[in-house]
Amino acid sequence: MCLFTLKNPSFPEYVCITETGVMCVDIHPIHPFLICIGKYDGNVAVYNVQSPEKVPQYESNSVTNKHCGTVWQVTLKQISVFSLCPFCFLLSTVNT
Repeated sequence: MCLFTLKNPSFPEYVCITETGVMCVDIHPIHPFLICIGKYDGNVAVYNVQSPEKVPQYESNSVTNKHCGTVWQVTLKQISVFSLCPFCFLLSTVNT
């Protein structure tokens, strides 16, 4: 995954190697340092680009009886601040 800025569109400002192909990306509307990606293998990951570590902050894993299709769309949404997970809600669309 490479993220570019308008300041320097020729060279990525953030580079992170993923295990499988990244099919879709969304940026959190309130916390733009949180990037959600949908992967070719059906998993979803959230990266914190402010973190010096280039590993997902949150990631789904391959478990039995889950879909194995490619994730074609992810959306990060702001939800209630009283929620246990106050910063995002993930939606994924799969092609089955």
